[in-house]
Amino acid sequence: MAKVLVIDDEEAVRALARRMLESRNHTVIEAAAGVAGLKAFEEEKPDVIVTDIIMPNTDGLEVIREIRRQDPKAGIIAVSGGGLLPDQTYLGYARKFGATAVLPKPFTPVQLLSLIDDLPSHTAPEKAAP
Repeated sequence: MAKVLVIDDEEAVRALARRMLESRNHTVIEAAAGVAGLKAFEEEKPDVIVTDIIMPNTDGLEVIREIRRQDPKAGIIAVSGGGLLPDQTYLGYARKFGATAVLPKPFTPVQLLSLIDDLPSHTAPEKAAP
């Protein structure tokens, strides 16, 4: 099973993700902010990173860019519930920054688990459409 780093400033989202992932025997590491998530990435070397986009201070786009710089093949799933712009706008940016997959909030356990199960532990990011 995969070691999954979940970066989200909402405790309820992290707790839900933890329950979903641990039910499938994945190991979960949590971070409540982008800076803490980057530190956990460097220390824990997770197989998959699930990051929210809209977070205070260091947002998910910065997290994606830095992880991609450190590990061009990291499996990164970006999630977003929108904010000031429609969630697809943020998720489109996430793809351009190097997310391997994107998932709009709210998502179901099946959607998240399916993405993680289908994602190789280290994979090249998809190319953004021109």
